[in-house]
Amino acid sequence: MTALVILHIILSLIITALIFTQSSSGGLESSNILSSAPPTRRGWDKITFNLTLVILIIFLVSATLQAII
Repeated sequence: MTALVILHIILSLIITALIFTQSSSGGLESSNILSSAPPTRRGWDKITFNLTLVILIIFLVSATLQAII
């Protein structure tokens, strides 16, 4: 039980850091609200986005395990 609490603290800190390091799309791309093309993620932005999703899934699975135990 204590290990899951520590895991949640570590994962929440990692999730927070990943969300803050993701670059927000700015400039001319975000000014066109009528554009139907979704923004494309490339390079570091794609890596941090995918890593954030993976860490979030791990967090949800561990939270579910903690609720069951």
